[in-house]
Amino acid sequence: MWWNPADGASDPWTDMATVKNINKDLYGDGLLLYPGKKVGLDGPVSTIRLELLREGLEDYEYLVLLEKKLGRPAVEKFVSTLVTSPTEWSHDTATWAKVRENIGEELGK
Repeated sequence: MWWNPADGASDPWTDMATVKNINKDLYGDGLLLYPGKKVGLDGPVSTIRLELLREGLEDYEYLVLLEKKLGRPAVEKFVSTLVTSPTEWSHDTATWAKVRENIGEELGK
């Protein structure tokens, strides 16, 4: 997925275009970690990209648990309220949060 999740050749805190020699518009180029020293940490700082990847993996895990409990049709019911095709999905964060909440409620029963 990533050739280098924490490229040390540039400073991602001040320069988003990390791959200038290929394309100056490749902002972040898949960076997952920033160096923590600049913000007073002795270790890496996760990027928004990494946090969203984590959220996606948690969503997947929720769906796997739901499928084990209620079957594939239940999963498809929830997913279809968010994703209508491989290239079209809801951009409404409140809708996503509500679906996550509803799945959690189903799993808690």
